[in-house]
Amino acid sequence: MHYADCLAVDTGHDLQVNATRYAYQAPYPTAWDFVFDQTGEGFVLVHLKDGDVLGGYWGRQSYAGSVPNDGDIYIEAVYDVGESGVFGRRIPNTRGVLLRKEQYSYIELFSVPQVEGS
Repeated sequence: MHYADCLAVDTGHDLQVNATRYAYQAPYPTAWDFVFDQTGEGFVLVHLKDGDVLGGYWGRQSYAGSVPNDGDIYIEAVYDVGESGVFGRRIPNTRGVLLRKEQYSYIELFSVPQVEGS
C-alpha cells in the first residue's frame, strides 16, 4: 500500500489548506510483479551467488512467484552459457530449473532475436 498527501485549497476570501492522507493500491506491488506480468517469451541470464551464470528460455511454461513469494522462479529450458555470456545449445532433456531468490543476485532479460525476412 502506498500513501500520498493531498492538499485541498479553499479559494474563498480566506485561503485555507487542509492536508489529507489517503492510501492507494499501485497496480503492481513490486517491480518483480510488474516485469514478469508484462514479459513475453525471451531469454534470461541468471547470475548465481556462487559466480556461475545460468542461461534459460522464458516461455509460456515459465513462472515467477508473486508477493509474498516473489523471487522464486521456474525457467522452462536451460542453455549452456559461454564465458562472455553468449547462449550456446539447449541442454538436452532439460525440464527446466527452479530457483529460489536466495540462490541468485540478479536476472538479465532478453528479447527473442528477430529473424530477418520474417
